[in-house]
Amino acid sequence: MPRSIADASRPAVVLLHGGPGGGTSARLPRLFDPDRWHIVTTDQRGAGRSRPHAGEDLSALHANTTDHLVSDLERLRSLLGIDRWTV
Repeated sequence: MPRSIADASRPAVVLLHGGPGGGTSARLPRLFDPDRWHIVTTDQRGAGRSRPHAGEDLSALHANTTDHLVSDLERLRSLLGIDRWTV
């Protein structure tokens, strides 16, 4: 569940990791100044800390298409109250 709502005074940026099998590292947000950006990180479905994890349950890959991943990001953006963000 989201921990914060967008701060309209800063543009939002969503940081994505490299893909299946990866995950968001603690170093990734350091690329952006938090005083200037509202930084959002997420693990794509089936990777990182997402559950079910594809490495543990291959059925997690059945609904893991580009359309699903974009839909996940749009849902997250909406839940956080962010109108626009930089990817």
